[in-house]
Amino acid sequence: MADINCILCSEKEGETSKFVKLSAKSRQGIISASKIRKDNIHELFEPFPDDPVRVHFECRRVYTNPKNIQNDAKLKLSTQDEAQVNDLPAADAIYHQACSVNFRKGDLIPKKYQDNSKDELRYKPLGRPMEKDKLDPFLEVCKWFKENDEPVCAQQLVTKMKDFLPVDAAIQHLLRVHLQCLYWKTMNINISNPEEWGWKKVGDQLQPIICEMSPAPELLLNTIRCTCKTDTNEPCGSGRCTCRGYGVECTEICCNYSGRDCTNSASKERVENNEEDY
Repeated sequence: MADINCILCSEKEGETSKFVKLSAKSRQGIISASKIRKDNIHELFEPFPDDPVRVHFECRRVYTNPKNIQNDAKLKLSTQDEAQVNDLPAADAIYHQACSVNFRKGDLIPKKYQDNSKDELRYKPLGRPMEKDKLDPFLEVCKWFKENDEPVCAQQLVTKMKDFLPVDAAIQHLLRVHLQCLYWKTMNINISNPEEWGWKKVGDQLQPIICEMSPAPELLLNTIRCTCKTDTNEPCGSGRCTCRGYGVECTEICCNYSGRDCTNSASKERVENNEEDY
């Protein structure tokens, strides 16, 4: 009997794993568990119903445990690569509650069942597309602010932005300058067609083509400007004035800029100083 292998684990009897002789009830329990598991072990018992069969005590206990049978069935179902989720009837499916929730929400789906076509929408960048020709000058201005402590107003900020304009934004101005240099050096106004060098013909006159691109991102141009009304006693005199709140003077880019009437304008101070001189 020592050379007989356990029909459940195919191992021999050891010092810590002793064989037990199956009673009729134990034999029937293994047969029933085998039919539920569908592993055909019960076929070993049917031809020889009276032959003594020995198995490990622990193997019999684990094999016939209802919870182990249910867990093994779930594991077998999850490892069947040929099973198709679309063909699996919901009534026959065995799944964890967390798996069911994740599947319905589309979270933590196995890679072989993932819809890769949704990746483009999932990782689509948010916000407006980046305009590098406007971003680079803005970063240069930020770098200048980091290296300098000089206070500037909004008008000076716009002027500073022009120093970092990309070539594409100032191309029309560069063309006009180049044409003027040719005129000055050759003293010949017929050396080239002005319409090819930053000028356009309107009637009988030539007019310069203004910069075709914005000198700075629209977000920057609209950041520091106020919308104060001019029909008050002291325009831009309260703390609600955006320019005053940032500690800068009002400029022409403010919505209702009125120059002399604005209490937060350098032009008003100059006028008052001139009146005092007289």
